[in-house]
Amino acid sequence: MKNFIIIKKKYTSFILTSLCFFFISCFSVKIGEKSSTSTSQDYVKKNAEYLQIPKASFHYVSKESSANFIDNMQPSLISFVKGNTSTSIDEIMVDENGNGNLKPLNSCSNFDFITAEDIKKYLNNNKSYEDLVLKSIEDKSTYSFPEDEITAVILYSSKMKNFMSKYLMFLNHLRDHENIPYVFVTMDLEEIKAIPDAYQKAIIN
Repeated sequence: MKNFIIIKKKYTSFILTSLCFFFISCFSVKIGEKSSTSTSQDYVKKNAEYLQIPKASFHYVSKESSANFIDNMQPSLISFVKGNTSTSIDEIMVDENGNGNLKPLNSCSNFDFITAEDIKKYLNNNKSYEDLVLKSIEDKSTYSFPEDEITAVILYSSKMKNFMSKYLMFLNHLRDHENIPYVFVTMDLEEIKAIPDAYQKAIIN
């Protein structure tokens, strides 16, 4: 009888231990799921607050993009898209000092004089962006480029957020005075790896 009680206690102890491990494992999985899915949201919140821009501005490249979408993008920090045409901050030449001497827009120290017309002059169909599918990090909705207006596209990494103030002044100027909205396309792949359809290769090197 004593042996039976000992065996019963051991069996009960084994069951309780097994149940504990089972519930701990389930709890750990739930925590892991919550952590991975919240990473991208935390990323958006943190960067939006730092840059003082709407969270809806942040997007990621979806795997729904065609295989050669990178070939159809400007290899530039800031580009401008209208319909099937585009240009970049590296291609646009402007007369910053009003003396007739043109210089690349990316080398300007003052952006207040830039207008939509300055950008339109350099739009071309070399890079159409038509194969690129962008989705909001916040709500996963697909972004559609307006056909009849210019949109600024910013290739963004949180590593460069401390150097963005100059460009944000420029982008806000275009948004507020020239009706040119902007979208931030994240290159921080580690921060969005939990998003199932996020493209997980470098866009530019």
